[in-house]
Amino acid sequence: MVAANNRPTRLSAHRVPVFVVRLAIFLSVLAVSCRCHADRRPADTDLGRSEQDGRDADFIESAGGSVSVSQRPLGFPSHLRLTSDVTAHGELIENFVPFSKVMADQDSTAELFSNDHSSSDFSEADISKPGPDLGDYPNSAFTLPQGRIYFESATFSYQTGNEYGPAMYTSPFLLRYGLTDDVELRLMGNGLTSVNEPENSILGFSPLILDTKIHLWDEQMDRMIPAASLEVYIQTNLGSKSLLSGVQPSLNLNLDFPLTEKTNVQMTFGYTGVQQVETVNQFSYQWAMGYQLTSLLQVFIQGYYYAPIGSEVGASKAMGGGYFYQLSTRTMLFNSYNAAIDGTSAPFSTQLGFAYAF
Repeated sequence: MVAANNRPTRLSAHRVPVFVVRLAIFLSVLAVSCRCHADRRPADTDLGRSEQDGRDADFIESAGGSVSVSQRPLGFPSHLRLTSDVTAHGELIENFVPFSKVMADQDSTAELFSNDHSSSDFSEADISKPGPDLGDYPNSAFTLPQGRIYFESATFSYQTGNEYGPAMYTSPFLLRYGLTDDVELRLMGNGLTSVNEPENSILGFSPLILDTKIHLWDEQMDRMIPAASLEVYIQTNLGSKSLLSGVQPSLNLNLDFPLTEKTNVQMTFGYTGVQQVETVNQFSYQWAMGYQLTSLLQVFIQGYYYAPIGSEVGASKAMGGGYFYQLSTRTMLFNSYNAAIDGTSAPFSTQLGFAYAF
């Protein structure tokens, strides 16, 4: 799904070696501790606080005169939310917490690197953290917290037919389980499927798909590095015989680009070994751009491009739009409408569904 998903913030080892970060934190804590002992003033006295606050204000001014205060709307990924700058030109900001106090409050490096997946808030299930993957074309770069379960269902999904394919009703579903904070196990499929061909209508259950998503790293937009995850999945032969199409392996690279506080772009680049008369390698590209209209409502536009590699069959392309609406803390509704921009894709498709967090 597009950025209506409150993704937890995680510091990735792909950014900076862990031992370097821990060493820097240890030295910072040690320096602050030594300075406090050398000053020998009570931490809770007005004099001690005013002197330290003055130093911190000077530090802010010398560093460029700004401190970021988090502004995080409901329904937008926490890792994607940008912050608004509060300027402090030589004056101490009213809500500013001195750096020395922040460091003193850290009981351990684990607290400094804590995220929304901590056991203390596990019981607070929130469908917007990290948010559904069904609803729009691409998948997000983020995974569920350890032990969390999502059930997502595009209960009503319909596409019209043309000379390249029949009209079809499906009910896609996705069951997600957070094995760790960065590894997610997934079971999905198109569910109950009705293929409406003039002379050969089919009703059955589409093949099950076994999927694993691995969160690779968080975004660093100051360097134009998006958040990323890798999906590895395989379509099985577990389904109605009339709908089986062989074992098909697939790979996806999912990317999240937060552009502004309310706007996010997602992309999924994929490869699938499609089994027809012979195995066809297929490249896919899916994208979506979402905008947070209110704390509960997000709208998006989306599109896809599927191209068999080395085949005479032309590429399939479509575009559309839709919305996510958060009904409650645990439940989200989604809906989209799409149209083909070539002659091979379904002329029109739509889906309506929901997601629930356990």
